[in-house]
Amino acid sequence: MPAPSPANSSPKSSAAPTATERAARAFAEQTFGAEPTLPFDAQPANTIHTDQRRLPGAFLIAVNRLHPDPNQPRRTLDEGLLRELADSIRRLGVLQPISVRPDAGIDGYRIISGERRYRAAKAAGLTEVPCWVQTPDELELLLRQIGENWQRSDLHPMDLADSLRALQTRLACTQKKLAELTGKSEAEVSKYLTLHKLNPGVQEQARHDTTGVFGRRLLTTLGRLPDADQPAVLNQVLTQNLTAIDAERVVRERLERQRGEKTRGAPTGTNLRFVTANAIVRLAFRKRHVTSDEVLKALREAGDQVRAERDQPSA
Repeated sequence: MPAPSPANSSPKSSAAPTATERAARAFAEQTFGAEPTLPFDAQPANTIHTDQRRLPGAFLIAVNRLHPDPNQPRRTLDEGLLRELADSIRRLGVLQPISVRPDAGIDGYRIISGERRYRAAKAAGLTEVPCWVQTPDELELLLRQIGENWQRSDLHPMDLADSLRALQTRLACTQKKLAELTGKSEAEVSKYLTLHKLNPGVQEQARHDTTGVFGRRLLTTLGRLPDADQPAVLNQVLTQNLTAIDAERVVRERLERQRGEKTRGAPTGTNLRFVTANAIVRLAFRKRHVTSDEVLKALREAGDQVRAERDQPSA
């Protein structure tokens, strides 16, 4: 007796297909022939061995039917890494399937994850690539893209900040809720969202950077400065090839100078008290840090004033 087909064996087959499934099946007819077998069924009937099952949704799909997602969090791809990946694919092929979803608007498939593999496969001259066809909703899609890209150390911090802001706007939720959805700490989420408070010119430079200089640590450090001061410090970082640690030192010193200027002229900055055999002597300095020589000088000057008053002739 022939093995039952997935359509007959699946408990879901009697349910009316959704609009997404109908669109996916139509794409499948074009891609795989007149008898599509996209795995909307939960349990594929045919198995290789008793301890194996075929992966639902795994297909070879023509490269020209795949399209990048314009809402993908990652905006830039390293061309050098793409060339290396293309060389590897020429030798070994695409080792990990590209996750895609049917899209009726483009009569093809939109990439969920694996855009670098897709671009490298095109550069390597492949005409079809292994894909995993899925149908996530828009919210799940954005969460998955953010989660996957967050794991990559080379993701641009502004790209991730933009994605988190888009997700927060769509859900009208708090930073705490964002942290729960993404599986990250609230402090980590906050660091990225505050990048939108940077000077607009600094943000623009960061978005167009291809050198990798604009890491999150540098951008967060610049954000400690007043808006008007950020471009000058950024220019210093770029012209002097400063590291993120150097930038933190520059910002710290600049903030200390600014605080000093705001408090200049205050009646006391440092108060000292000395107890002698017959008196308590108090000194008040206008600056915060005072050396022993400065204390002795102040005492000598005070002594000179006392002697001068003592030696003045009586009226």
